Amino acid sequence: AAQEEAKTLFKQHALADSVWVQLHNLLTEQDNYSEQLKHLQKLNAFRKQASADLGLSGAYAWSLEGLADCLCLLGEADSVKEARGKYGEALHQLRLIFGKDHMYVREVESKLRMICPSRTWAS
Repeated sequence: AAQEEAKTLFKQHALADSVWVQLHNLLTEQDNYSEQLKHLQKLNAFRKQASADLGLSGAYAWSLEGLADCLCLLGEADSVKEARGKYGEALHQLRLIFGKDHMYVREVESKLRMICPSRTWAS
């Protein structure tokens, strides 16, 4: 319900994004991974749409990373497979924004190595 109100009340991306982040923080404190996952999927869709309007977006890349983190916490094979794709997309975005040697890029590469150690993720 709060997510739908955020869409209606906060038309500007920055205000709406702030509400999304506050909702995410609340769900994180509750350790409710299934609700957190649903919320992150919606946040990711919101930021993807916003990034389509704005071009490259660090916020979108980080929401992909957060979604992948949550998927990994579920520990299911399908979830981990989906997480690889989200990390890969985040990695691509972050490399374009910051370059291949930036710490944000390295952090996502490290997460990918943890869930898929046999693959090299360097560009």
